[in-house]
Amino acid sequence: MKLKTTPVLGTTSQTGWSRVFSNSDNSFVCLLTVSGQSARNVGLELFENLQNATIDSSEIAYQLLLDLQEKAQEKAVELELAAGFFEAERAVFACVEAQILLKRNEKVGLLLAASEDLKIIAGKPQVGDAYVFATSNATRFFPEIEQKLIQGFDVDTIVTSIIPGIHSLSDSSLSALLFIALEAESKSVDVELALQEELADYQQEVSRLEIKPAAQIASELDRNSLLEEPAQLSLGQKASKQFKQKIPQLPWRQSLAWLKKVLRIGATLGQKIFTKVKKSSQKFPQASRKFFEQDGIYVGQESRRRQLTRNLLIGALVAAPLIIFIFWYFLTARVQARLARSYLVPLQERLIQTKSKLEAEPLAARHETEIILEELDVLKEKFAKERFALKLVHSQADQASKFYESISGREEFQELPVFFDLRLVSADFISQAADASGKIAIFLDKEKNILVQLDLETLQAKELKGASGLKLNNLSFTGKQIYLLGQGIHSLDLNDQLAQLKIEGDSNREGNLISFFGDYLYVFNPDKRNLYRYAPGEEGEYSDPIGWLTDKQGLDFSLVKTMQIDGDIWLGTSDGVIWKFSRGENQNFTISGLKEVFSSPINLFTKEDLEYLYVLEPEKNRLVVLQKNGEFVKEIKSQTLSSTNQLIVNEAMKKAFGVSGSLLYEIEL
Repeated sequence: MKLKTTPVLGTTSQTGWSRVFSNSDNSFVCLLTVSGQSARNVGLELFENLQNATIDSSEIAYQLLLDLQEKAQEKAVELELAAGFFEAERAVFACVEAQILLKRNEKVGLLLAASEDLKIIAGKPQVGDAYVFATSNATRFFPEIEQKLIQGFDVDTIVTSIIPGIHSLSDSSLSALLFIALEAESKSVDVELALQEELADYQQEVSRLEIKPAAQIASELDRNSLLEEPAQLSLGQKASKQFKQKIPQLPWRQSLAWLKKVLRIGATLGQKIFTKVKKSSQKFPQASRKFFEQDGIYVGQESRRRQLTRNLLIGALVAAPLIIFIFWYFLTARVQARLARSYLVPLQERLIQTKSKLEAEPLAARHETEIILEELDVLKEKFAKERFALKLVHSQADQASKFYESISGREEFQELPVFFDLRLVSADFISQAADASGKIAIFLDKEKNILVQLDLETLQAKELKGASGLKLNNLSFTGKQIYLLGQGIHSLDLNDQLAQLKIEGDSNREGNLISFFGDYLYVFNPDKRNLYRYAPGEEGEYSDPIGWLTDKQGLDFSLVKTMQIDGDIWLGTSDGVIWKFSRGENQNFTISGLKEVFSSPINLFTKEDLEYLYVLEPEKNRLVVLQKNGEFVKEIKSQTLSSTNQLIVNEAMKKAFGVSGSLLYEIEL
């Protein structure tokens, strides 16, 4: 039977990691996830243990799974796994914190489910069976999968319908599925065992070689034999058709033809050596006479046949060590290359598939490429002492790395261009707060209590002085109204008309952040340790505020420096943490795919009509673009960003703008 496997994995995060392993002959498959601190490092270590193990029986597989569970406990991480070992007449399945679904004929049902303890079950597999391995976090998709299996949908269709659901999860790193279909196929072969048998056949063939004089060997060489087609090897006869397509066979007759060529070269070399010695003997006749004397006959009297025979014998003696070394060298290279290709060919096929789905699913393609690179790193360690195999692994890794660099979303610029200088509007203007909606951006100089309005498309700008009599702390802009926090709450329209919305009170006196969404005003007050919401009333008045955050555990209000509201509430802190609240409840926002986590003051920007969440981290000279479910999209680095402290974005223009004092720097998205 042939196993066709299709994995569906969530995105790796700082605390979650998932992967699928299969051995070289595909008789053993394992889906595993690791959660906890250093999940990725521990996961790669467990994956390497699987790579290095020889799994040729269900007993060995079972013991290996127990070892993995024990190592996970030692590393203080949570391990979930589902595995299967398949033979012609028997299959053994095992689970820890996972479940396995079976479809046989028209019936679909749960085959195995396990919690903390490793559970196993054995049975007889049948061609046409379909299995679905799922970690506990992915079993939520079982009803949909079961229904589609009953309806007769193929695996590819089911996978396509499930992927968006997995990627939409707030933390998909622990959601992993593996679809397995059993198909009819000729019996496969263990790669390393076949190579050992082939090498043994070669050694037997060499032992049967008859040692003949070089002249006889040369005379028996048939020039036409060099043009013969390579013969098929025993390995090619044993391997399945698919395996033969993936790994080329060793051309023994071609190698023997090459050996004949080397012998001829050796004979020619020997003749040249003999000729040089003969010429030297004419200069030193007494010494040469003794050296070349044989049975009382001198060189000059030898027949041409004896002379040719001697030349060939000397050539063979000179060439023999070289021939043995070169033949051993190429044999070793081919054996190692074949073994390496048995691992590399599946990875190469996955990389090709990843490239094909890049346009439709760029983030999924990037994530899959990261997985391939991690598995190639494991192979580098596996073949560290086998240079021929290692060279192939490095070559494949270089190709994958170049592809990953082209889709990684990481860009770096020496300097960013200046987009606009606010001092052209107001002398010595220093922006200390900024917001934008559509093509209009508003900037606040707190010292002068002056605002500047800028059209990002036309670069037309003007001063707004309607609030110059107030001591302002911050602002929020909706496209029509500017909401100002300071000495109460006020609104200012683009015609510079000021209106008071709320007098100064306990809820807003120490407030430092303001935002407006869906007719509601929000003021963040670190002194009162709450976010206050004001509801609209009659005649433009606003109600008394209510504390909006109901789940504040762990939030240090003194560290919050930035706030954006797009339906959800986003808070950014001075130690690089992003908090997401929905209806006042903490959503435990996690970021996946970002190589270097935020650890210094950040500035956030997003709106209801924007697709992404933008994060400016000046101390690391970068702007990071995230999907709103936490998946990494892009990172732009420039030394220029180190001086910026405000951020606005216009997705329609495909540009972001970092604000540093009076200067706006343009960032191409």
